[in-house]
This record gives sequence, C-alpha cells and structure tokens, in this order.
Amino acid sequence: MIMGSRISVCRSKRKTACVIEKYEVVPEVENQYLAQEEVRRRSLDSEGDARSLTRLYDIGENLSRIGQNKVYSGVRISDGAPIAVKKLLKKKVVAWGELTGKPVPLEICLLDKLKHITGVIKMLDYFEDYDCFNVVMERPDPVADLDCVINQRGLMDEPTARRLFRQIVNVVINIMTAGVVHRCIIAKNILVDQAGFIRLINFGYGAFLKNNVFDTLPGDALYHPPEWIQHKKYHPRSTTVWTLGIILYFMMHATMPFRTSDSILNDKPWLLSNLSPELKILINRCLSKGTLERIKLEQIPRNYWMNIGYDSSCRDEISRHCSRVSFNEYVDVEDMG
Repeated sequence: MIMGSRISVCRSKRKTACVIEKYEVVPEVENQYLAQEEVRRRSLDSEGDARSLTRLYDIGENLSRIGQNKVYSGVRISDGAPIAVKKLLKKKVVAWGELTGKPVPLEICLLDKLKHITGVIKMLDYFEDYDCFNVVMERPDPVADLDCVINQRGLMDEPTARRLFRQIVNVVINIMTAGVVHRCIIAKNILVDQAGFIRLINFGYGAFLKNNVFDTLPGDALYHPPEWIQHKKYHPRSTTVWTLGIILYFMMHATMPFRTSDSILNDKPWLLSNLSPELKILINRCLSKGTLERIKLEQIPRNYWMNIGYDSSCRDEISRHCSRVSFNEYVDVEDMG
C-alpha cells in the first residue's frame, strides 16, 4: 500500500493576515497572482522550476486526487528514494504565505516550518510552474493510512493503540509548540508505516496558531466538536482534543462514536465493556461536551492510561516538554462573544 492513495483533501477558505518569523500570509495575494500571471508564464520557460523537477525526480503514476489537486508517485533520480509529488493548482489555493521573498501556498510555508518535527511528513523540495506548485515529499513504502489500517484489521488491542496514540499526541503538541494548527486531524491524514511509526500529512487546512477563536472549521463533519455545531467558532486546542478523542475511539471500536450533529450534541459515546477503566476515562474526558470539562491537550501525555508500560524517564521527558507549552486559552467558547 502506498501513501498517495490514502491522502484526503483539506482546503481552507480562510485568508488571515499573520506574520510568524519569515512567513507572511497575504490576504490579497490572489489578485497579485492574477496581475502577474503573464509575467510568470513567460519567466517559467524551459529552464524554469518545472523542468528542474523532472531533472531531479522521475515522476510516475497518478496516485490520488485531493480535491482539484493530484498526487503522483515517483523516485529521486540520484538515489532511487521513493517520493510523492503533490500538485497545488494556483487557481485553487485559498491561503497564501511568503517564503524566501516569494508568495507560495500557505501549505508550503507550514511544511517548511515543521520540517524538524518527527512525525510530520517531510517536504523535500517544491517547484513552481506557471499554473501550479509541485510539492515533493517523502513517501514511506509500504505505508497505509490509519483509516485503512483499522478498516482492514478491525479493533486494536490497547498496547497497539497506546503506541500509536502516544505518537499522534506528541506530534500534535510539537506542531502547536511551533505555532501551527493542523485543523484536519482525521484517521485518513495519519500514515502508519510498516514499523508502526506515524506521519501526519495534508496540511492544506493548516494555519498559524493564534490565541483567539477560529470561525472556520474544514474537514470531516464527523470529527466536528459540539462548540462548532452550536456557535460556529472554536478554540484550536480544545477542538484538537475532541478530534483526538474521536481517533482514539475509532481505533478501539472500528466505528465512529457519533453519526449526526444531534448525536454529537446530545449523546454519550458507547464504549465496549472490555475496555480498561482507565481507557474509558480518557475517551470520555476527550469527548466531554463542554470545553471547560474536556481534558487539556497538555494533560493527555500525563494521563495514566497513556503511560502504562512506559518507564518514568519517558513520563519525565513528556512532562518537561509539556511544561514548555503555553496553554492559556481555556475559557468557554460562549464567553468569547
């Protein structure tokens, strides 16, 4: 199984002005692209980025379609390493940033910012063509997304789920520490390789983290939290905890806890009787309806169930890491006005 067949689309309709280090989200950059289209078309000739791509990489078959964007398999010519190429059509990009002084899709900015984080899919390079950007990424092989893994093998045992969930929580905390929120953490956007290590993919809905609420929430509606359904706004960290709870539930039950907006608002998740009491507590705390009652993101790595079978040195390292993260947003979303 290969990566591209399991990538799902995440696109954001939000355009936000924000500066973080060398990246700048430019609200009117789409108009800028329209004005410069002919100049770019002329400048990207046979010696441009598109031809550089084919000199360095052998591009193969189309693996998948992500909305209007396609993902291709390929190999790096120099060493034969497997790669994937995601083609981002300029006319479909709705969030732009700036990198090395040039406007690029915000997804490229985020991948560049997160390149040091273990568990995030690695962007190896990117190339601009007159109508698109070609994003070259690592391609673990063999690999499957978490949704496929669960649908094929069924229920997970708790030690296996714990190992995967610890990795997922760790990478989520790390990207937020770096000032980024993914906003589409679903099973299809989590790859699992043959050794059991995860990669978080598809940052098309990603954004720079901010301290106030967000008012757009893309992605799968089955992962949406009650506060979004009720108020159409949310805190990124408390909403991320909710989606992590959905993923943990899915790993243990091979089905989703809620099927409609009404059930998200009103129903308690049904839990298998053979789950350990500690796991039931963690799932219920992640899926608490109220944001104030929900477990905090930085508390999850310290949870008792998360550390069963792991020695104290692992727990101490997690505690030191979480102590460096600022989580001061936790007020009820209704109080934000």
